[in-house]
Amino acid sequence: MTISEVKTMVESIGYSCTYYEFQGSAPAKPFVVWYFPKSADFYADGLNYQKIEQLNLELYTRTKDFSAEAAVETVLANYGLSWTREEQMIDQESGYEVLYIMEVLINGE
Repeated sequence: MTISEVKTMVESIGYSCTYYEFQGSAPAKPFVVWYFPKSADFYADGLNYQKIEQLNLELYTRTKDFSAEAAVETVLANYGLSWTREEQMIDQESGYEVLYIMEVLINGE
């Protein structure tokens, strides 16, 4: 995937989204934040042979929202991605965060 394809994929979930953080106020929930916190590149012959990025996708909702999670998971599955999922309640924001963690092969911007 290219970074542009990752962006298109996230946008296809259907909620407001941004890379890393919204500038100013966040939109009404649900919304999605995505970013690449680290890489796990494949090395060969002393070179970065294949760029592999960890993609974190955070879904924020006001309440536990199984249908919003299903929307995210359907898009990820349609793109052939596998993921792990973590969930937490965020008291100071009165809501929930569901974090999806996956690896994507990056082939350009």
